[in-house]
Amino acid sequence: TEIGGWRKELDHLPGEPATSGGFYTQDDVREIVAYAAERHITVVPEIEMPGHSMAALAAYPELSCVGGAFEVESRWGIYADVYCAGSEKTFEFMENVLLEVMELFPGEYIHIGGDECPKLQWDKCPKCQQRIADENLADSHELQSYFITRIEKFLNAHGRRLIGWDEILEGGLAPAATVQSWRGTTGAVAAAQAGHDAINSPFSHAYFDYDIGALNLEQVYSFNPVPDELTAEAAAHILGGECNMWTESAPQALIDRKVFPRILAMAEALWLGADGRDYAEFLPRVQAHYPRLDYLGVTYGPEDKPFELDTRLLPNLAGWEVNITPLHDDIEIRYTCDGSDPSPESARYEKPIHVTENGLLRAAPLKNGRIVWDEKQVQFTRHAALGKPVTFSVPDNERYTASITDGLRGPRNDRLGHWHGWEDLDFTATLDLEKITLVSRIVATFLHHVTHLVFLPRKVRLAVSVDGAAFETIGEWDNPAAQFRDPINIVDFEKTFTERPMRFVRLIAENAGVVPDWHWRAGQPTWLLCDQLQVF
Repeated sequence: TEIGGWRKELDHLPGEPATSGGFYTQDDVREIVAYAAERHITVVPEIEMPGHSMAALAAYPELSCVGGAFEVESRWGIYADVYCAGSEKTFEFMENVLLEVMELFPGEYIHIGGDECPKLQWDKCPKCQQRIADENLADSHELQSYFITRIEKFLNAHGRRLIGWDEILEGGLAPAATVQSWRGTTGAVAAAQAGHDAINSPFSHAYFDYDIGALNLEQVYSFNPVPDELTAEAAAHILGGECNMWTESAPQALIDRKVFPRILAMAEALWLGADGRDYAEFLPRVQAHYPRLDYLGVTYGPEDKPFELDTRLLPNLAGWEVNITPLHDDIEIRYTCDGSDPSPESARYEKPIHVTENGLLRAAPLKNGRIVWDEKQVQFTRHAALGKPVTFSVPDNERYTASITDGLRGPRNDRLGHWHGWEDLDFTATLDLEKITLVSRIVATFLHHVTHLVFLPRKVRLAVSVDGAAFETIGEWDNPAAQFRDPINIVDFEKTFTERPMRFVRLIAENAGVVPDWHWRAGQPTWLLCDQLQVF
């Protein structure tokens, strides 16, 4: 707990803590378990193994294949370093942990995770390879099965049953394991047909950490925990369903918005099963819950995607027009243009907004007088390249085609638009200012998002020209941060110089190469994403 219970906060603001974390004491756990038991609820602990274990490895690096040193990861992700399956120290550690867990949680089931475990280190580890040879295993997938099976025997010997995510099917399923299927329902079907109990929690219907645009109330309500293709005998092995809300970076207000009202739909779907459900009849009953939730202080979210926002440059570069479309009659939009927090007292959106100067627009949806979902932000920047034509040396990827001269800064999530991108390619972008212009600063913006395989460029060069033929380099960066582990960053490559005339600006960016060895998808091609090329 002294090491593994704390992580760095990469995005903390001035005055906020640089680290966050904490831990449950044994007395805390006993209190939670007792509170739940009074309400006929069993708390099932999940002790993740052999992957998703960076916090433990930071505290006990000797349990890894390479010996560390490690830090507690600051963001969600899948990482190459996992528990060493060839070391007896690992199993001694896990058994001691599970003994303490079983003492605190009296329920029948112990969840051990088993998901998203890269085999990269196992494939290179002498101890793991020796374990594969000694146990006559075929490969590292069977080594994971060995790991899970060994833990299951330990739990069974103490009167407990093991649950694992559907990856525990890979390499052979432990004899009495219960499978929790999250990558669709295929895992639950395979487990049930093999005579194993299963729990269905597919991300398509049950992952409440997903945005409401990807999983709305009606989709949750349509969830059938018992797949139609199962026979009656196999269907008897489906224990039920589960909705998931991952909370490692979620304050309570966000949890409320993500969980409610979707959990109302999940509860009814699980209680009623496939038959007897009617969404049109269900929806009015949901409305009756909102006053109760208001009274209880639950900051619930919307039933569906609340609004869309579209921004375009006005003719003659007179500014930008922002169009906001509420998608439901009970949603209203409040916004600010000065960067301040939107609130119920902010300006109400009623017609397109015209923005003419630099600034930050923030728009939020309200239902029943309060904000119910994430706001959208648009940052506007006027500069000499605004709306000017750009030619590229290689075609962009159809997923990323946004303009790099529209004056709109892209968000930290590349999947929300505003980014221009290439996979496994270098590129050259040549900007034409259309006339000789005095310039003293040029900024090129790139995204780093390791979860999505987006890496900063290895090299960046800025060159300028008066005639489009002879270019002079004015800025050049060999970028050692191109493959750094910090999961998300927006980086400006900026060059300031004595004012000089130019018409053309050339941006040359070199792809970072393949994904580095520390990443769970090591060796795959990387993406190169550029947002804005700004000229001042």
